[in-house]
Amino acid sequence: MKILKKILIVLVVIIGLVMIVSIFLPGKIVISRTRLMQAPKEAIFEKINVLQKWPKWMTWAKLDTNAVYTYSAEPAMGKGAWYTWKGNKDMGEGKMTITEVYGTDSINMDLQFADYPANPVQFKLFEKDNGTEVVWNMTMEFPFYMRIMGLFMDGMMAGDFEGGLEGIEKLAISEPAATTNATAYEFAVEETTPMKCVIITDSCSVADPKLIGEKMGAAYGQLMEELKAQKAEPVGPAFSVTQNYDQEKQFMVFSPGLPVATEIKNIKNKKIKYGEFPVQKVLVYNYFGDYAKMEPLYEAMYKHIGENKMEVVGPSWEVYMNDPMVEKDTAKWNTKVYIPIK
Repeated sequence: MKILKKILIVLVVIIGLVMIVSIFLPGKIVISRTRLMQAPKEAIFEKINVLQKWPKWMTWAKLDTNAVYTYSAEPAMGKGAWYTWKGNKDMGEGKMTITEVYGTDSINMDLQFADYPANPVQFKLFEKDNGTEVVWNMTMEFPFYMRIMGLFMDGMMAGDFEGGLEGIEKLAISEPAATTNATAYEFAVEETTPMKCVIITDSCSVADPKLIGEKMGAAYGQLMEELKAQKAEPVGPAFSVTQNYDQEKQFMVFSPGLPVATEIKNIKNKKIKYGEFPVQKVLVYNYFGDYAKMEPLYEAMYKHIGENKMEVVGPSWEVYMNDPMVEKDTAKWNTKVYIPIK
């Protein structure tokens, strides 16, 4: 009995020490690994964004080759896509959900094991002169009495992260993805609502993105000045209509605009026109990323239109959902692209 009592006392002391130590340990840890991959950014992005690709590269898929995977049908990839797995006792079960996608620059996910709370996961992709750098992060939180486990999680999961990144690179090399492949995008067909607006038309070379930015900035400045003089305000995000785009001459004519609530009369700046957008059927894509990297998207949209026997019936336009002067992270620049079709 004395031995049993001593054992119990030792256990209580150990548990007490663990609790005391845990109080001073961080409740949140971030597991992170980075790999410079010798593969195109678009191919790497596809292997992460298309969840059906995961069993081909993730190391824990080897724990149970007979595991059952279930994938979302709509969407099949990108924001909102998910998959569940159920395997043996080594693999367990859980669910992965894509919560946000910023162009091909970053993907945010929630990873949930069984009935435990979801862990935020993020992949970031950076184009380098000698390849594509991929950063894989996962954030885990522990209640104070389990914080001591956080000391060991990085070492326990290092092999999965490093092996997974290596697997992504090998798969991206063996299964390249074409940047203009329309199936890599999630297009939607919608009907627009009528819109009143003021627009101003300008033109410039598309060879210099900086010049385009300066021209756009000057145009929106004139539009805002006119609205101020009219004691009016824009009632939605800025947009720009591509009136003409000459790929061979690298030249375009465009019309930046601002939506307004009512008709604007007696406009003082003669370069500015009042107009109204009618209801239109359009092909739409919700783009995240640098404005200078949108050419593959347009190629994919027009390819999709041709493959689906649609017909373009007017100039395309872009709606800028956030202000690049405020949001400095180009991966979060959100542009909605519209092409009128029938």
